[in-house]
Amino acid sequence: MKIFNIKPIEVNEYVFNQEYLSDGESGSLYQSSFDYEFSIDLTDTFIIIFDLRYIAENNFKDTISPLDSRNEFTVEVQSEFGDGKVILAYNYSCQFNFKNEGFDADVLSLYQFLTEFYAHMTSILEQDGFEKVKEKEREMRKNHPLEETVLEIIDNLRANKMYEF
Repeated sequence: MKIFNIKPIEVNEYVFNQEYLSDGESGSLYQSSFDYEFSIDLTDTFIIIFDLRYIAENNFKDTISPLDSRNEFTVEVQSEFGDGKVILAYNYSCQFNFKNEGFDADVLSLYQFLTEFYAHMTSILEQDGFEKVKEKEREMRKNHPLEETVLEIIDNLRANKMYEF
């Protein structure tokens, strides 16, 4: 995937309340994810977004559901972000244009771009005070590696008829 006309990273939201870090020890909600938007007017315009939320003292609601197999259950935890104290909220994005070049080449170049884009977040987490957040983010990426995000992006491009390979 040829990636070009890369705009600078824009920080859309940044909130850090260090005084709530200890509150996060007793109960917290951590969520980070990539999101992406495609321009309807310009079929080769793409916006990648990274959003991180770390909230203390949420009102959690657990739901435990049995699976088909014996002794197996799923646990669903639900919470609203507005219920707790914001420890960290960070959202940033970047817009670029792209041209498909073939599946293997596209996966490689999109992965390289995503790695550089994500480096912005890792540099933020290297600052003093973010040790706990950095640990949580490392766990999140173990469960949702960048490679999966690349394939999700390509699947979404296909679903929007913006990818032919």
